[in-house]
Amino acid sequence: MTVRDFVKDKKLINQYNLEEVVNQLLVFYNCGEKTSDENSQKNKNSKIMYSFDKDQYLVYSDFIRFYDIDLSETNMHWWKFKKLFIELPLNSSVKEAMKFRSIVITSKMTPEQKNYYLKMKKLYSLEKDMTKTKKQAQFGSILFNGMNIKHD
Repeated sequence: MTVRDFVKDKKLINQYNLEEVVNQLLVFYNCGEKTSDENSQKNKNSKIMYSFDKDQYLVYSDFIRFYDIDLSETNMHWWKFKKLFIELPLNSSVKEAMKFRSIVITSKMTPEQKNYYLKMKKLYSLEKDMTKTKKQAQFGSILFNGMNIKHD
């Protein structure tokens, strides 16, 4: 069984183990790669560096700027999108935001550097309650609803 099978026929979810459904969703989300228990534990402890909700405009403009792809006019497979997203150059807007989110402010920095990085961290901060698990649950919900994504 694949995610596509479950999405096409929601009745299958009741016939099969829910854990298998979740595992298949995670495999799809991770572009076909199964995650080991060790990687799952690392992911639980790692800090979230991007949010497709908060960073949507950065991602949208970066795809136009670097790939000449208008995401509002294309029908792209998730795996292709994610691979292109990961490969965005370091000078892309979303990678810059991720860099500021990841910077650790240390005592070796000058007061000016500390102030600058604090301002950038605040500007690019992500909601604290949006955990990776919550993001994956939202993604799973979208898949189960037949990819009917609500537009504002």
